[in-house]
Amino acid sequence: VRSYFLDMGGARGKAPAKEGETQAQVAPAAEEERAPSDGALPVPRKSLSRAYALWFLFPLLGAHHFYLGRDAHCVLHTLSLGFCGLGWLRDGWMLPSYVRIANEDPSLRQLWDLHAQLGQKRPRFGIIRYLCMAGVSIVFGFVLPLVLPAWSEDAGYSEQAQAYVETALSALGVALGVYVVGSIPPISSSFRAALVGAAAAAPIGAPDASKGLTLFSPLFAIVLFRWRARYSSPPQRRVRLSVRRRAAVVVGSVLLAWGVAGVALLQRGYVIDNKTGKTILIKDSLRHFFRSPLWKEMRQTAW
Repeated sequence: VRSYFLDMGGARGKAPAKEGETQAQVAPAAEEERAPSDGALPVPRKSLSRAYALWFLFPLLGAHHFYLGRDAHCVLHTLSLGFCGLGWLRDGWMLPSYVRIANEDPSLRQLWDLHAQLGQKRPRFGIIRYLCMAGVSIVFGFVLPLVLPAWSEDAGYSEQAQAYVETALSALGVALGVYVVGSIPPISSSFRAALVGAAAAAPIGAPDASKGLTLFSPLFAIVLFRWRARYSSPPQRRVRLSVRRRAAVVVGSVLLAWGVAGVALLQRGYVIDNKTGKTILIKDSLRHFFRSPLWKEMRQTAW
């Protein structure tokens, strides 16, 4: 079916001609489909050669995704360093499809409409998308509750209250991971559905809530997210921000994610004392270091 529509639409994304019409008469209609219906300025077509140049020159930054309007994909690519290089290699294979989606190829829209007519209103998810949704949601659901300091008897609240808050943060992290990965074009869905699925599988009030969430919440979140999934409009049509604002949002998202990971490491990470063999929290180790005579001597030498 896909090859049939590609043959009808042509490799350059021209709409198929109806009976009695020439291709030259249909070409303007295909170009009009690219213009947003809300009166916004038309988006220039994206170049495959430029996308490949950005893909090759900036392998770890995901600049090719930003160029094609795939901002969420750019953030994930940057955070994971191109999914450890594997995602970068796959992007080299998938770039022609990404460019066609960004340029609103009419043959793709016709293919999606055909799926809807055949009763396949929900888009198909590939195995790569499923694996990435599960992996990213588990990481987010595990890291986000770690920003809270570990509970102790000196805390002014009960351990049960801490478990409730950690459960809520874990569910939020799982839903965010499923939504960000699952909403990469050409698919969109509901964040609320992912959040409901993640919260439904949460072992409420359990001391080891985050561990249970990482096992069951992604599954429920993915199922509900998949149930609400639809084909989305092309990324360029949905993007309304300028390039500078988009870049600010992408950079801010990356810094926020790394900041959350840093706070989690500071709150729950630990080092092992070589002399005593005891574990010491990183924040306590840093506190002792900044109060030590060595730090005072270093400050005096530097200043």
